[in-house]
Amino acid sequence: MARDEQWFRSLLDEDGVLSDAADLGMNERQCFRVFSQDAAPKIRSGKWAEFAQRFTDTRLGITTDKRYGMRDIVRDAARVVLSRDTLRATRLVMVRAATDADVSHAEAGERASGTYGMAALAKRCKTVFVVVTQAADDSRDDAALLLCAILAGTELGPIVAPDASDIIGFKTAWTRFSESKKDAPYR
Repeated sequence: MARDEQWFRSLLDEDGVLSDAADLGMNERQCFRVFSQDAAPKIRSGKWAEFAQRFTDTRLGITTDKRYGMRDIVRDAARVVLSRDTLRATRLVMVRAATDADVSHAEAGERASGTYGMAALAKRCKTVFVVVTQAADDSRDDAALLLCAILAGTELGPIVAPDASDIIGFKTAWTRFSESKKDAPYR
């Protein structure tokens, strides 16, 4: 089945929230994980859009409205649309409570990168955003990297690369994206 907008909307309830039984078919080991200090696993696209425009000169939106109301959310997902210069892309993002496996993934990323401290920050985070990458093997998905930078900047948590090959923060993610574009302003 094609993983397009129609497929995605079929997984949502009448409020635009991911149905409890919905299967996104994600292989999380091959996705980016961005940790969040917020305890509620919710899509905060307004906050993301403001940060994206202000600090990365990027327009950001989601394809479906979210109406959470007063109910508790266990997990949710959105198709996030990014637009800047020549980049036009949509990436799937899921948010859920952080687990011990996520923290282990962050620790593995820290060992792989030879840094210290980011895994401790991840351990304090309550939720995690899982960002699907469309990169094949060693190629880089600039849209997913940009989205992760925006999420890290707003959610105040580290980014763990697919297969726990690295752990970075907003500044490093933004620098890597900028270097690949050579024209990205930092505001």
